[in-house]
Amino acid sequence: MLVFLMRLILLAVFSVLISSTNAEEFVTLMAPATPVNSFSESVILKAGDCSRILYTGYDTEGVTSSGVTVEVTIGQSVFGYPLSGATATLVIAGPATLRLKKNSPFSPAAGLVTLGITRALTAENAVPSNAVVIPNDATGQFQVILESSTDMITWTAALPGTYGGSTEKRFFRTRIQRTP
Repeated sequence: MLVFLMRLILLAVFSVLISSTNAEEFVTLMAPATPVNSFSESVILKAGDCSRILYTGYDTEGVTSSGVTVEVTIGQSVFGYPLSGATATLVIAGPATLRLKKNSPFSPAAGLVTLGITRALTAENAVPSNAVVIPNDATGQFQVILESSTDMITWTAALPGTYGGSTEKRFFRTRIQRTP
């Protein structure tokens, strides 16, 4: 029984931690087979973003080298990570720019890479579950209204404060109303 409770508590803690992290987005880049020195589209990592390679491949069966590299630009420095023979997972933290580069005329294959990108949590992409941001634009006045109900149908204005147990159930909601 104690082991079951410990597992249940660990599962609850793990669920809370997972729900508070950013979702990973997935991007696939492809460098064409020709011409040499052609590039895929770029992926830009901002400060705090993190990218990792999930998959690499080539479009020609039996090819062991596509002549394609993952090109990583950090500041003024450019680094190349060959897709062929890659054994370690490449993890890059931003700020950086990533793209694929076809750099060999001797391989008939196009290169492919799928990246998992976790974006840094910022005020722009944070979705607060218990907060309201006012104003949602740069103009106007807003009224914050606290309301109370015992049946969730009829709502009456309420004041913040301490409420006793005089009713069996009491529900609260907050509304934001633009004032004319």
